[in-house]
Order: sequence, then structure tokens, then C-alpha cells
Amino acid sequence: MTRTMPPPALPNAPGELRQDPLSGGWVAITAGRAARPEAFLGDVGAPRGPLGCPFCPGNEHMTPPEVWADREAGTKPDKPGWRVRVVPNKFPAFAGPLTAVTSNGGLYRSQPTAGVHEVVIHNPDHWATLADLRAILRIPRVQFINLQYGDCREELTAARQEQGVEIHTYPEADPLGDLDDFAAQVTALDLVISVGNATVHLAGALGVATWALLPAHAGWRWLTKREDTLWYPSVKLFRQTRAGSWQEPTQRTAAELLRLTLARAAS
Repeated sequence: MTRTMPPPALPNAPGELRQDPLSGGWVAITAGRAARPEAFLGDVGAPRGPLGCPFCPGNEHMTPPEVWADREAGTKPDKPGWRVRVVPNKFPAFAGPLTAVTSNGGLYRSQPTAGVHEVVIHNPDHWATLADLRAILRIPRVQFINLQYGDCREELTAARQEQGVEIHTYPEADPLGDLDDFAAQVTALDLVISVGNATVHLAGALGVATWALLPAHAGWRWLTKREDTLWYPSVKLFRQTRAGSWQEPTQRTAAELLRLTLARAAS
């Protein structure tokens, strides 16, 4: 079955707050955010680095100019050397001055969204390559399924040629194109292993067993010094003990995966 997707809205499409006449709650309608990711990818310039992530050091040109950053001494704005970086959101849900609430045909009250919408990049070390996950990929009797969004064919080919690991991929379950299909794929898995990205949040919200690999200085939502999370009972956390090194958390994850595999084989 194919689906016809509506054309993306303009990135600067005005947002609107609407009040539910029954509950009294307010809902933000922000059509401009539907322009992601096509409009974003079309004007950011060539990515650098292995993943082309706009929030990685070296890709500062892919975001709007920073409004604040915690930086190493001597480094320049919008250049590598930052520890925390804040930039304007290219597709803001809230922007502009506060205006008066208006009525809209008697169905609901509404007003334009107002405020400032920024992105806080809390850590430059927020990704891992398949090479970093080598210890996990070596565990026998495990079928690995690719959940990485975007074009990662080169990494999958390298894993097969250099590590002898076949990672199955299903292009139709692309979260950038159809989140329903992607959610169905995640739900069908026994376990999700990922860095702390959107896939972890989706898997956790779906109640799927998930192991999240976190940098030494993870975002506030993961708190500190704990292996569980307040938000998702099915998610277990594996933290770096040394900033920038995935060796220790991936080895612990591999050991846990081996124990799980052996236990299932014996049952």
C-alpha cells in the first residue's frame, strides 16, 4: 500500500494557539514544522563528518548562528570547540510578540504563537558508529535490524565486509517518511540498542525493551548515576565512564546481550 504525502508547508508558516472549548486547554498548531526535513536539508550546505549530523562539531554551518555557547578558551562562535551550544530553531513552534486572544467563528479562541524557540545542543559527543559497536555486533545467535534513519548504506556495507555482520534493513520503514511503519517495526523487535536519540524515546513510549548508550555528560532528561529512567520503564541506560569513549558501555552491553541470548537458548 502506498500513501500520498501532502506537500510540506513553508518553514515560516505562522503558528496558532487554539483553545479547546471543552477542556479549556491550549494546543499549538504549527504547520511550518511540517517542512522538516526537506526544507532543512535543502539549504544547510554540505554536511561534514561520518553522519552529517547538523549538531555535531564541524557542522556548525548547518544551523542558524548560535545565540550562546559554553566554549573552550580561544575558540570562535559557530566553530568547533563548544561543550554546550544554543541556536534558534529553524522551524519554530513559537515566535514573535504576544498578541491579544481573538475569537474564531465561535468554535474556539485563538491567537498567534508567541515567544522564542531555541535548540540546546547539550553535548558534542552524541553519536556512535557501527565500528564503536563492534563488541555488540560480535554476539552470536542475534539478528540485527537497522533502525538508523537516513542513508547509511556505506556503514552497513562496511560492517558486512569488515566485521562479517549482516545488518538487515527495510527502507520502507523510514521514520522520516512514515512513522507508523517505523513504529510497527520497532514494536516487532525483541530489543532495541541505540544511542539516546529519537528511536530510544519512541521504543520506550511503545514499551519495547531498550538499551540506551549515553555519553558521559548526557542530557538532563536521563538524570545522572542511574541505569533506569523516570520516563520509560522498559529502557535501561548504559553510560560512558570516560568522556568520548564507547568502549566500556558497549562491552557491558555486549555482556548483557550475551547473557540474554544464552538464557533464551536454554529456555
